[in-house]
Amino acid sequence: MKNILMISLFITLLIGGVTLFGGTKGESSGKILKIEGKTAFIKSEGKWKILKEGTKVYSGAEIKTGNDSRVILLFNDSSELRISAKSQIQINDAMMKTSENRKFAARLVLGRVWAKVAPSKSGDRNFELSTKTATAGVRGTTFDLSFDDSEKSIVSLYHGSVEVDSPKAKKETPKKADKRNYDKREKKEVSGPKEVSLAEWNRVVLKQMQRVTVTANGETEMEDILPEEKDEWVLWNQKLDAATEEK
Repeated sequence: MKNILMISLFITLLIGGVTLFGGTKGESSGKILKIEGKTAFIKSEGKWKILKEGTKVYSGAEIKTGNDSRVILLFNDSSELRISAKSQIQINDAMMKTSENRKFAARLVLGRVWAKVAPSKSGDRNFELSTKTATAGVRGTTFDLSFDDSEKSIVSLYHGSVEVDSPKAKKETPKKADKRNYDKREKKEVSGPKEVSLAEWNRVVLKQMQRVTVTANGETEMEDILPEEKDEWVLWNQKLDAATEEK
């Protein structure tokens, strides 16, 4: 009887451990729809493992791809996020029940992603993709986001509209303290960290077929997207978008 109890306890712990490792806490936000190539990984509970089609995706997941791999995520609200080769993305918040009841925030660490976001009638920016230098917030649109080693972010809009926020370029240099009057100055309590105000940020609203480039120091440059500029990644995604719309 004792052995039976020990075996039952072991099985319970084993199942619980697998569930925890798989990141199944809470409701999944979507799944891995398709993988091209063999070098794609997902990080769950601090461990990297090989990514497989059908794997459920939860808040807190991190995905990276190798030189020859692409990954397509399908969310519960029918939005798609496609990850290019040599990319890494952190999904920080993903509540994706419907396009109206949605809260998504992810950070592109490196590489390139294509987002086809299901339309939302809500006035909120409930789908955000960010890099170290920019944040793109949308309600329903199709856009491309890239981030490279030079910390340059490029947002290219192909359908709908998108708001891109980035820290303003800081050109002023701090003044040196006057040591001669240091002892005469009144001592004041130093305030702690504070949120960055909107006045310290740039906001660019892109329209269809426009692109904005944000440099590491916050400088922005806007331009139109010309039809002849299309690269293989863009053509591949637009072909998938067209096939999805036909269904």
